[in-house]
Amino acid sequence: MLLKDKVAIITGAASARGLGFATAKLFAENGAKVVHYRPQWRSQ
Repeated sequence: MLLKDKVAIITGAASARGLGFATAKLFAENGAKVVHYRPQWRSQ
């Protein structure tokens, strides 16, 4: 993959068993800088 010096923003990467985590790991292993986002939902 051509990911060196690229930035990937990935949602849903907080769970180590999920697709988002696997994607973030793969991208990072291939040179991308990875940012993962997990919103904190609050009930009102």
